[in-house]
Amino acid sequence: MKIDKIIIKNFRNYVGEHYFDLSKEITVFYGDNGFGKSSFFDAIEWCISGTISRFSDEGESEKFKKDLINRYVLTEQHDEVECSITMGFNGINLIRKFNYKNNTFGNVSVKITDSNYKTLKNSDGKPINSRDRVDEYLGGIFQQKSVSNKNIFGKLMKQTYILSQDQVTEFVTSEDGVETFRSIANIMGFKPLLKLSDNMKKILSGLESKNRKLNDELNEKNRSILSKQETKREVDIYKINSNLDILSINSKNEVKDIKKQLGKLRDKKITQKLRQEEQLRLCNRLVKDFPDLDKVKLRIGELKNIERIHSQKLESYRILMSKGENKLQELGEINKDIFTYNSRLEKMMEINQKLEKLQPNTEDLELIKKDLKEKEELSLKYQFAFMSSSNYKSYKQTVEVYEDEQKRLKTKLNKLEALINKRNEVLRRIDDKIIESEDGVLANLLNNIKEIHKFVESNNNHNETCPVCAAVKEEGLLKAIDKNMKYFKGKIKVSTDYANKLLALKKYIKQNIITLDIKIKKIKEESEQLNSNYHRAIKNIEKIERNKLFDLKLMEKSRDIVKASSVSNDENIDKLNSIIGLLLELEILKQDDILNSEKVLLVSEEDIHKSISRLSRAVNRIKNRIKQLEVRKSEQEIIKKLENEVQEFVNKVSKVNIDLPFESIITKIELEINRLNDSLTLISSVERDCEIIEHNNHIQEQIKAVINERSELNNKVVKLNSTITNLSSYIENVFGDFGNNAKDYLNQYYSPIQKYFRYLNPLPTRSSIRFEGEGERLFVKVIFDESDDKGDITTPKNILSSGQLNMLAISIFLAMNDSQKIHELDFIAIDDPIQNMDDINQFSICDVLGSIKKQLIFSTHDFEFLKLFIKKNEHKKDSIQVYNFKSPFLLPGKIEHHTFN
Repeated sequence: MKIDKIIIKNFRNYVGEHYFDLSKEITVFYGDNGFGKSSFFDAIEWCISGTISRFSDEGESEKFKKDLINRYVLTEQHDEVECSITMGFNGINLIRKFNYKNNTFGNVSVKITDSNYKTLKNSDGKPINSRDRVDEYLGGIFQQKSVSNKNIFGKLMKQTYILSQDQVTEFVTSEDGVETFRSIANIMGFKPLLKLSDNMKKILSGLESKNRKLNDELNEKNRSILSKQETKREVDIYKINSNLDILSINSKNEVKDIKKQLGKLRDKKITQKLRQEEQLRLCNRLVKDFPDLDKVKLRIGELKNIERIHSQKLESYRILMSKGENKLQELGEINKDIFTYNSRLEKMMEINQKLEKLQPNTEDLELIKKDLKEKEELSLKYQFAFMSSSNYKSYKQTVEVYEDEQKRLKTKLNKLEALINKRNEVLRRIDDKIIESEDGVLANLLNNIKEIHKFVESNNNHNETCPVCAAVKEEGLLKAIDKNMKYFKGKIKVSTDYANKLLALKKYIKQNIITLDIKIKKIKEESEQLNSNYHRAIKNIEKIERNKLFDLKLMEKSRDIVKASSVSNDENIDKLNSIIGLLLELEILKQDDILNSEKVLLVSEEDIHKSISRLSRAVNRIKNRIKQLEVRKSEQEIIKKLENEVQEFVNKVSKVNIDLPFESIITKIELEINRLNDSLTLISSVERDCEIIEHNNHIQEQIKAVINERSELNNKVVKLNSTITNLSSYIENVFGDFGNNAKDYLNQYYSPIQKYFRYLNPLPTRSSIRFEGEGERLFVKVIFDESDDKGDITTPKNILSSGQLNMLAISIFLAMNDSQKIHELDFIAIDDPIQNMDDINQFSICDVLGSIKKQLIFSTHDFEFLKLFIKKNEHKKDSIQVYNFKSPFLLPGKIEHHTFN
């Protein structure tokens, strides 16, 4: 099974879509370095595996996609761009692609289609349009269903069929046995297997690290259990049970219930103790002055009698003092009014004189204020009318003349449009006249005559025969032609003058039409302006009339009348404000004037002063006596205090003790308080013991939890140890002997690798190559004598020349490709196989490549090698085709296709 075609679109160097027909047995790509040859092999690798092994990034990363898509298309095209590879084989297509749009890379998609590009379905009826299903489908075709690692099948295909320059370079430049082993494994197609081995070793290392952590955690759990055991506290259970019996609490209850009962009992005892302490406080306070409760009640009665007599005296003195103070105030007002009466009277007379001048209609202050308010409202209306009347009348005028003005403009517009129609009719007639003019006919005829005249002169027509009608003119053909030309020129002049007049008239009418159009435009603009003014006037009229100060009568008056009315109204407002001010001032003076004229006549100023002095002394004496009596007011507080204490004592002391002497009551209360303190101490002791029991129980629960965790950890450790053992055995069984097996395969004398290398080796000796080492380390030895199995082990580049190393890498690849059983695709692809080769190598490689019984695809930058290969395989040149890459910027047309049919 061979590759039929490769279609590359906007990939790497390739701009647009490029179709490569690979139906020939041998396809050679020729071009200078950097012209896109390696990119072709990258395209096959990416289409098959979704990755490119020589790139550091892969998969869905944006950097990887940016490296794949053509940079020119990415920067120049703004629409959606597709980067895709299509590989056709056996009537199906493998397509891998992604899109770029709006500065965003889309996801990579891959699918299998038939020849009509319709997506195939797998055995489950699901479309094969994902990486897993494509890999599974290809694996199913080629009986590789055991391959389960994601995308490993495509990578194996690449490693087995495509040899890149990077693989050869990696082998040539390897420095030690490990690098040599890995480079050879890469060429042999076992790189994915090595990666799987590396991943399993990483997993094993991770499992071992996790096992160490679990063991650390297990040790930590053991230390935690010992530590928690040490935090437990000792407690006497027998003592606790005894104390609970004393407190009448069942010791079989849960600790939580016992604590709850202890709390309730403690609260009860504390309440009782507080009550006893309060009784003790009351008794201690009363026992200082009284032996018992009866003596306290007797003292309260005595104090109340004394207080009653004292209160009667105090009340009489207060009444007398109040009368004296009122008399003093009255005398003071009389004395003050004597000095101020005359000035106040003069002020009132002055105000009355001003009021007479103002001549108010009434002295009722409320009526005057009402009149003032009406005039102030009228003033606002006058101001509004004065400010808005002009605009209001203007808006009204605009509305009134709107219809007439519109009719006038319409009439004027109709007249102008009619004139334009007439002018256009005249223009049409003028055009008809011009068209009917015979200037054109005459001009053409004249031109024809000129041509005949020219023909006659140039041909020396001595026979005077007309070249058109073969007629003969007696007076001579030239003279006849000149005569006709003069005749027709005259007719043309007349027609031309007539046509010029028509054209001048046409120009004048067009200019007139332009003028009429300008007038029509102005009339339309005037109409639009008139319409705009009309609607604006309507809105402004409505706005003015909605104002609460609007008065139609005032709006219709002239501004001078409104202004005069406003000034007169403002003067009335000022007058009313003055009247109100005078009346208010007069009212205040009348209220202050409380002087009785009869008292002024009966009492002199000197008598008033003497009465005030004498009465003041008497009032002071009464005040001093009241202060003396108020000092005894504290006895009321004593009575109240004693009564409160008696009442509190009766309420709080038990009836059994209430009649006993205070000393006896105090003794009984102190005994009860001591008993309660003992109970509280016992309760506190039991509560502390319960706290210790709870603490120990909590620690024990923690220990149980840690023991359970330790058991789970121990199970995990056992399972993990088993997994580690199994994985180690699997790695050792599967991958441990891989290096030795590879070494044995490479060292077989009749293996394809040895045969290819002996054929390609430029040395004339019968030397062979041997690989030494253990595990994943290989060293190259050159054996010159089969009997001498000794020799130094060193790196390949220290033993072989660069050409030999190149040949050895190609030999390994050719041998592995020849013996591969990955799938049925039967091709081999090599990117530039003659790096570091001399002429002998090139001759050899031409023979080897030409003898391969598979589809061969290789590239070269050396034109001489291309000619050599074609020359040495001339016997089957019909099976050879060459694609010539002519530019690093591969636009369509920059790749030439050559065949030798």
